[in-house]
Amino acid sequence: MSAAVDQRDQACSTLDQHALSALAGGETDIQALLEAYKRTLFTWVSEQLRRDLDSTSAEQWARLFCKAGSPSQSYFLYRTCTGANSSAILCERLRGSMEAEIRAFDSGIVLRASVTPWWLEAYFGENAELLADPMARIDLRNPQAARRALARAHTLLALAWPPALAQVRATIERVVYYRGQLGGFTGSTPRAFGAVFLTQHGLPPAQLACTLVHETAHHLLHVIRSLSPLHAEPDDTPCFSPFRRETRPLLGVVHSGYALARMIVFLQYAIPHVQGRQRHYALRKLTEYRVCIRDTCKQLSSVRWTLLGKAAYSFIERHSCLTTGATV
Repeated sequence: MSAAVDQRDQACSTLDQHALSALAGGETDIQALLEAYKRTLFTWVSEQLRRDLDSTSAEQWARLFCKAGSPSQSYFLYRTCTGANSSAILCERLRGSMEAEIRAFDSGIVLRASVTPWWLEAYFGENAELLADPMARIDLRNPQAARRALARAHTLLALAWPPALAQVRATIERVVYYRGQLGGFTGSTPRAFGAVFLTQHGLPPAQLACTLVHETAHHLLHVIRSLSPLHAEPDDTPCFSPFRRETRPLLGVVHSGYALARMIVFLQYAIPHVQGRQRHYALRKLTEYRVCIRDTCKQLSSVRWTLLGKAAYSFIERHSCLTTGATV
């Protein structure tokens, strides 16, 4: 028994070291963190499904959900907030548009498909919360141009901040472009882990790379938070957000500050590699984000941090200096 406990503690300690390195923006085995997250997610999904399916089915479906593999062999859990009737309607829509194994229950649907439409994640389920119009038609007129833009952003990341590119590649599995009513909106959600949603198809390299760094920071913090608390206070403790200029849950303000800090690091590293408007963009955003992050640090200064939370806060605080370090 003692040996098993020691082994578990050693595994936790190793994960903490990976998490500390990742939070600091350094090179680390992020795959170890992602695998630990999948194991945690497997337990959660099993518990959710067990309420509506028999135990054997719940285990089987949950393993499919957490199985690493090709996006074309995917299992999806979609939760709906309006009850069984909404789930049944959603099932009928899906059955009419694709061949898949689908089951409905009171709080959502489960779906397994051998060939999954590329638009599915942005059309249905809780991913639709990112759209002003949940049924907005996705319209990517030039997918090759979008892929080239993504390749240019990856190239800039490779030049400016290689460890960040490694984290982006390990974490972000797909970039979903869609047309809604939100203008130049970008976003991600833990319920669509591994996906980044964009409404603008032609972002220049610095802006797109900055967006990827930002959304990867949210993914990383979500993974680490799922494994260990960041602070002693409840996640929903009210806290003023200088970035949003409104009161938000404490965890949201921590996310905002950490994502801003990661963008600051990237922009500072990127300045020697960009020119013209891209350089002007980087310098302008550096100053803007540092003013915001300085105020965020003040809001977070009295938080009772855990070991990992303190590492995240130290990273935020370290990059709140108002000088860019670059020649204009």
